[in-house]
Amino acid sequence: MTGTTITIALCDDDDDLRAELLALVATMKPPEGFELDVAQYDSGDGLANRLKAGDRFDIAILDMMMPGMDGIETARSIRAVDADTVIICLTNSPEYAIQSYRVDAFDYLLKSGDASDLGATLSRAFSVVASREAARLHVKSGTTTHVLLQSSKGLVAVEPATGRIVWQYTDGASTIPSATVSDGVVYVPSRGITALQPKPDGQSPEQLWRSGQLGPATASPVV
Repeated sequence: MTGTTITIALCDDDDDLRAELLALVATMKPPEGFELDVAQYDSGDGLANRLKAGDRFDIAILDMMMPGMDGIETARSIRAVDADTVIICLTNSPEYAIQSYRVDAFDYLLKSGDASDLGATLSRAFSVVASREAARLHVKSGTTTHVLLQSSKGLVAVEPATGRIVWQYTDGASTIPSATVSDGVVYVPSRGITALQPKPDGQSPEQLWRSGQLGPATASPVV
């Protein structure tokens, strides 16, 4: 995602259905301060080629049954380069349901279902993406303010002006709830909740405490 744009890939070999999906997305209201950018693909191979070229998407809506690369293969190609893309699977058959969760699909919907189901799923997906953007928290390490970037691998503190990595927390973090900062302490949804105290420039943060009993599920910690 660049700035406040939520990027969406629509991938389906059915031209009519892609048009319907595009029309549905056009009716959706993104989170405040965000806009939507939609790219259409008529095959998994086409989307995979764009991924190889360096394109990344916040949300991917994938048909499961397509010529060439099917939806599962396409989802795997996404996961190979981006662990955080919100993948929504669409199909006429439930046979791919189990496989879809192996690629960490956000939701699995039947095309025969009500369009409102997809609308509700997209609304939740928008909230996830917006929450991740909010996870780019600012925290002081010593006398310098850094930006925190959260992913499934953990947290990375970078210099806003240069993008230089200052320190990393690599013990994992949830990809839905966001970290939060209070009085210089970072509360990370990692193995429950983990409290980190940033140190002067270049030093790894000190773990103050961790509680597996405080797992936030899909909610973000609030302090």
